[in-house]
Amino acid sequence: MAEKTMALKLLIDTKANRVLFAEAGKEVVDFLFSLLALPLGSIVKLVSKEQMVGSIGSIYSSLENLDSTYMQPNKDKDILLSPHLQQQKQCQNHLSLPSSAPAKVKAYYGCPNAPHKVQCCNYVSEVCGIHCPSCGSRMERVLKCLRSEPGMKTGNGEGEDGYVKGVVTYTVMDDLFVMPMSSIASITLLNKFNSKNVNVFEEKYVTLGVQEALELLKASFDSKTVLTDVFLAEANGEATVLRHLIELGLRFLCTMAVACSSEKTGFLDGLCTNKTMTLKLVVHTKANRVMFAEADKQVVDFLFGLLALPLGSIVKVLGKDQMVGSIGCIYSSLENLDSTYIQPDQNKDILLNPQLHQQKQCLNNFLLPSPATAKPKACYGCHYIRCEILCRDYVSEVRGIGCPSCGCTMERVVKCLHPEPKMKTVNGGGEDGYVKDVVTYTIMDDLCVIPISSIASITVFNKLNVKNADALEEKNVSLGKQEAVELLKASLESKTVLTDVFLANKEKQTN
Repeated sequence: MAEKTMALKLLIDTKANRVLFAEAGKEVVDFLFSLLALPLGSIVKLVSKEQMVGSIGSIYSSLENLDSTYMQPNKDKDILLSPHLQQQKQCQNHLSLPSSAPAKVKAYYGCPNAPHKVQCCNYVSEVCGIHCPSCGSRMERVLKCLRSEPGMKTGNGEGEDGYVKGVVTYTVMDDLFVMPMSSIASITLLNKFNSKNVNVFEEKYVTLGVQEALELLKASFDSKTVLTDVFLAEANGEATVLRHLIELGLRFLCTMAVACSSEKTGFLDGLCTNKTMTLKLVVHTKANRVMFAEADKQVVDFLFGLLALPLGSIVKVLGKDQMVGSIGCIYSSLENLDSTYIQPDQNKDILLNPQLHQQKQCLNNFLLPSPATAKPKACYGCHYIRCEILCRDYVSEVRGIGCPSCGCTMERVVKCLHPEPKMKTVNGGGEDGYVKDVVTYTIMDDLCVIPISSIASITVFNKLNVKNADALEEKNVSLGKQEAVELLKASLESKTVLTDVFLANKEKQTN
C-alpha cells in the first residue's frame, strides 16, 4: 500500500531562510488538530523514548521495564503505554502513522434473561457482573458490538472524516497557528513580518508524509518555528543546531518560570486543593541537586498516569502560553476557530477536552483535574427485539447501523450501565491506581522509577559518583496541586525534574 501524503504550499523568505506561512487543505489541518487528542504514551511510542523531550521517555521506559508482579492484578500496562481514546476513529491522524497496538474489540455485557425478558434488553454494560436493573441477575452474557466502517453514513449523520470543512483553504503559521485563509489576512501577515521586498519570497510545494509527520510532531514539542525546522532544516544546517542549543540553555535557566495561577487558567480551580502526597528526597547539598526520591504507590500512579493524558488536557492544565513548543498555538487556533468551519457532526471539545477510554482509571487519585463530566454513553439496539430473538444479541455505539439479524437500522436507545466507585465486579474492577501498595519505589531525578532495594541504592550512588555521604541529606516534601502542575511542565522540558520542582523554587525564594 502506497504511503499517503498531503501537500502544503510554503511561502519562504529566501533571505532569512525561513517559512513565513503555508497554505494547506483540510487534511493537514485535521492532522494538526488531531495531535491534541494524542496521549503522551502514544507520542512517546511514535517519536521513541530517546527522542522524546524532557523526562517523559524515562517514565515510559520505567513502566515498560517494571515487572508485572508490581502491577495491580486487574491493570494492563497497555492502558498507559498504548492508551486509547474514546474518539479513537475521529482522532486517527489521517496519515496512517504507525499505531502502537491494535485496539481490542470492546466487549459489552447483557442480562442472561434478555432472550426471554424484553425489559432486560434495555440495559447493557461495559463491565461484566453488574446487576440487571430489571431482574437483578448478573449481566455476564457477551453481546456482539457493531462498528461503522470508515466513511459509512449512519443515522446520526456520522461518517464525515476529520474535524474541519473541506471547502476552505487554511493558513498555517510557522508556529502551527491555523486560521482560514483570506487576502486581507495575508497582507496583514506580510506587514507583521515587515517584508518590504517581495522579490525575496519564494513559493515551494512540499509533501507531508509519515516521516515528515513524525518530524513535525517532535518539532512541535521543542520549537516555535516548526515548518522551517521540518522543511528547511538541511538548508539551515548548523544555524538550526545552534539555535536549538540556545533554546535549551534558556529553557534550563527559565525552568521554574511557571505561571499556573488560577488568574491565568480557571481550569485549575477544579483541582483538589486539600490533597497532597509525600516524597522523601535524598539531596546532595553541595551540588544542590536531588539524587533520587523514595515514594509510595500514589506518587508512582500519578507519574505513570501522565502517559495517558492527551495533549489537549495538558495544554489546559499548564496554560497555552506555558506549554512547550508550538502545541499551545495549535490549541489556541482550534479554540478561536469559528464553528462555521467545523464539521456539523463534530465538537471542538473532542480535541480541547479529549476523553480517555480509561478516564476514571487514569485520573483516579491524581491531582490533575478530570475534564468536564462526560455525557452518559449512548448505545443502540434493534427495534424488532420483540419479534426476533437473535436481534437481542447485538449492540452498537453508532446509531443507524444495520442489524445483522433482520437488516433494520439500530436506533433503539439502550442504557449503558457503569459500576459505582469501588464496586467489585466479576472481572476484578474497583482497585485504584496501577501499581501495588506494598512496595516503596525509587524515583530518579529524571523520573525513572524502580522498586526500592539496598543494592540499587548503592548502584545509584556509584553511578552518580557520590564519594562523601556527609554531603547527602534527607528531605521530606509534599506533592500538592501546585507541585503537580510544576512537575508536569518540568517533565516536558527537563532531565532534572525533581531538582527543578523541589529545589529550584527554594533557591529562587532565598535569592
